[in-house]
Amino acid sequence: MAELLDGRYLLHETLGRGAFGAVHRAELRVLGHTLRQVAVKLFHADPAVPVAEPLGEALQLIRVVAECPDPVVRDRFLTCYDAGVESCGTGRPYMVTELARGDLAWRLNGGQLPAATVRDYALQLCQGLAFLHERGVVHLDLKPGNVLVSASGSLKIGDFGLARRVSTLLRRTPSAGGTVRYQPAEVLQLREAGPEADVYALGLTCYEMLTGRLPHQDQLRAAAPGDGGRTDIDALVRLKLRDVEPPGTRNPELRGHPLEAVVVRALSPLATDRYPDAGAFLRALGETVPTAPPRTPTPRRRAEELAAHIRAASRRGDLDLADELLREALDVNRALPDTVMVAEVYLLATEVALLRKDPGEARAMAMEALGRRRCRVTYQAMATAFAGTELGRGFARRSREETSP
Repeated sequence: MAELLDGRYLLHETLGRGAFGAVHRAELRVLGHTLRQVAVKLFHADPAVPVAEPLGEALQLIRVVAECPDPVVRDRFLTCYDAGVESCGTGRPYMVTELARGDLAWRLNGGQLPAATVRDYALQLCQGLAFLHERGVVHLDLKPGNVLVSASGSLKIGDFGLARRVSTLLRRTPSAGGTVRYQPAEVLQLREAGPEADVYALGLTCYEMLTGRLPHQDQLRAAAPGDGGRTDIDALVRLKLRDVEPPGTRNPELRGHPLEAVVVRALSPLATDRYPDAGAFLRALGETVPTAPPRTPTPRRRAEELAAHIRAASRRGDLDLADELLREALDVNRALPDTVMVAEVYLLATEVALLRKDPGEARAMAMEALGRRRCRVTYQAMATAFAGTELGRGFARRSREETSP
């Protein structure tokens, strides 16, 4: 049963859990009406920490962002709508923000992104971090899971105000693998950390986007397994003090690319060898003019990417996300010529409609697919939509006999 927080926010599924709390999809409810879909972060209750401390730290940064005169830079941060301490129960502090469509970790999903896309993403993140650094603020928990992707595809920095809590986390939470993997050596050693720590975390995020993995990934995961496993801080520090292999060793297309050298410098083991702040990182990125025109995904490639994410969301039982992705995938697919459209999008639309117990929509999707192209996948969609009927059995046979995809 969904929980109602402070009589206004109806909490639904958990979108993510971290070292400091959990984020839920929620609805702002007033007089029985849903006014807005939001994300609610509930901070973990910690008897050793005053209840308002994590919320106060977050709100300090939110106030700094709200005072930013540049709307473009301001848009690099997740919008905060509300915050408070629940009036009953455990008295947990919470924060209400805009609901993003996913995070960068979801966007990556273990794969690589084109260098031009990584450069664009890094520029966006540097704009936000440079604003913070100019005001003496360090984020200290930048990682793909804390970078949100908006409906327009732009990036937004989330999880505010954790700088003073990271040292507490390292001392008292030995299983916080996800957060500490992105920390530089000076943070892990509990030394004073400045903007160079954010530069390192952004460099690590760029490395992961370019190669699909972190440097020393297997050893990192062994030292910081997360999911309840104990973190070996000493082993992590030793890894962080080693030079990283250039991204081009993992992705040959990056060898000699100007972005490669920028990322390697950002990941220097010593803070003094990195860019001093995100502003310097931003200027360095501005000089990395691509040697070839940026490669943007073709509409067909975008439909294929969306199909993979739809299937993953459907398998997780996240039908709301599957529906949202399907709307975009169908729009892209319908704009493609029939000969190159991605038939799997229609099969997925059929399957999701049946999971929604909407056989009429499932049959409409399957028939639209068949009308555009006759192939094994569209026959499979018809067999799925009309399962249990003679028509469905006929298309199931044709799907097995058909050789063209």
